Parts: sequence; structure tokens; C-alpha cells
Amino acid sequence: MMTDAQLGLHSKPVAVVNAEGYYDHLIAQLERFRADGFLRPFHYDLLIVANDLDELFDKLDHYENSNDQEWLKHHINR
Repeated sequence: MMTDAQLGLHSKPVAVVNAEGYYDHLIAQLERFRADGFLRPFHYDLLIVANDLDELFDKLDHYENSNDQEWLKHHINR
């Protein structure tokens, strides 16, 4: 789903409910990808991370798609 969002195939939010820290390692790996330059910050921001359902629904209510379609056009037109 993240790849489809990155490619602009959809603009829907992608979410992880990190109940009791279950996805801590996945989130840490994604943060490492971003820090090392393998994941663009606007792509990292496509992922909503919440610790419970109340937080998730609040974040979904305020979701704005952060994808920048220009990055893909640049790579396609090479």
C-alpha cells in the first residue's frame, strides 16, 4: 500500500496501529531508511502511526497526503 501511495496510485492514508509497541521495530527501520536517505521525508509522512484507535481516528481526521508527484515525473522522464 505504501508503494502504491508513493507512486501516486492512490492518495488514501496508510496506517499502523502500534498497540503495545508491536510495530516499534518496523517504525524504527522506516525512520532509519528516512535518516539514511532511502525514504524521502514526504513518503515517510504518508504513514500514519498511532498507539490506539482514538489517536488513529484523530490523525485520520487531520490527514493530508504529503506525496510530491514531481519526484516521480523526474525519474520517469530520464
